[in-house]
Amino acid sequence: MKLKFLQIQKLRALVSSFTDRNVIELLRLLDKKKKILRITLNSDEMLPFKQCINEMSLFCKTAPYMLTIKRKDKYNNYITTNVEWNNKLKKKIYLVYISTAISKCDQAINKEINEDDDYNLGIFYGYPRCCVKNYSKILKNKNWIVNMLNNSNSKTKSFYNNKLAYLFNGAPSLLEDYFPCSLDCKKSLLMAKQNYKLLKKYGFNTLAGDIVEKLKRNIFIFNNKFYQFKKSYKKKDFLIIKDPSIFISYQKKKLIIKEKKLKIFQDHRENYILYKEKKCPIYLFK
Repeated sequence: MKLKFLQIQKLRALVSSFTDRNVIELLRLLDKKKKILRITLNSDEMLPFKQCINEMSLFCKTAPYMLTIKRKDKYNNYITTNVEWNNKLKKKIYLVYISTAISKCDQAINKEINEDDDYNLGIFYGYPRCCVKNYSKILKNKNWIVNMLNNSNSKTKSFYNNKLAYLFNGAPSLLEDYFPCSLDCKKSLLMAKQNYKLLKKYGFNTLAGDIVEKLKRNIFIFNNKFYQFKKSYKKKDFLIIKDPSIFISYQKKKLIIKEKKLKIFQDHRENYILYKEKKCPIYLFK
């Protein structure tokens, strides 16, 4: 386990676009809970990435086309489009497949090119069937957040399934690269718990703790915008957020803003706008 930990740490140091989520996906592959994973890399990262993957006795293969960023949506997601290998655009992204067998990489590429059914692709990548089935609705509505919240019931959620945290700085998640059908999804919950145990099993205790801390931050919705507490803590009936002059009363799962004040922090993905005596939905993660 220690060797794999050191190898993955080396990979993270050499390849900046290899995210925390990619670490989780790679651990699932190494632990035989996943057959194939797909990631995106910048063109100058391919050489060190291949060297690291070879050291782990894994295989990788690039798609016969490259990606380039087309635009960024309002949720800070990058929308990409396929380009030919000989395209002269400077910003190109490799689409890379990794597996324990080169045949699995070939199979994934063939499915991506020839498979029109997103359901079969989702099952091939090991995502929960209920979430893969629900993805067709997301494609129609083009808003995974509204879809997920409409399918969710109680306001109190397990932090393991906190996909809303993905909207904020660092995009923390214990889930793979898919949209859960709801915040209550039992199969996603099981997978997230497995992934947390994998992080601990392979020595990523600090990373596991950091992700969980971020997932446990409560989120509220006001004027159709999402806001997240930043390292808040509970003291009697109050949550204190960074600036001690801002107090929020916490009673009967309702969020009541006590003080009329506008406070915007440095990161636009973690802003807070506070108004007097306004009630709004709050999602509690425990």
